[in-house]
Amino acid sequence: MTQLSESLNKKQKRGFLFAFGLIALISLLEVVTLKVDGLPKKFRWINIVSNYLGFGLTPSVCICLVYVLDKKTKLRWEFKLAILWEVVYLLILALSIPSGLVFSVSQENIYSRGPYFFIYIFAYFISILYLSLSTIFVSKQF
Repeated sequence: MTQLSESLNKKQKRGFLFAFGLIALISLLEVVTLKVDGLPKKFRWINIVSNYLGFGLTPSVCICLVYVLDKKTKLRWEFKLAILWEVVYLLILALSIPSGLVFSVSQENIYSRGPYFFIYIFAYFISILYLSLSTIFVSKQF
């Protein structure tokens, strides 16, 4: 549908396709985590990686949609800041894996939320807030 759209420029079409692919990947990762949870220990690493990528990439969907909203080809400073925020979040999430602060996968390969699971909730909330504010800003222009 994006290919047939006359109102979207090339940049926006690319952003929509990327966001759609990201949503599909995150959905697939969720299925993988559900399937491998509780399986023998040899599947533990798949559980950890799938949870990390699922939790880590979810806020990126909102950032992709903001990218689609902006018809300009030059990236704004707010968007660059959002990307930096996502990178910092991914690093924090990765560093928290050994301690299980955000989530953990036990030696028996059982997933559970960590005591600092709110970090994921906060990152997701900030990305939704960013998308909402960007949507309001763009809608006021039109």
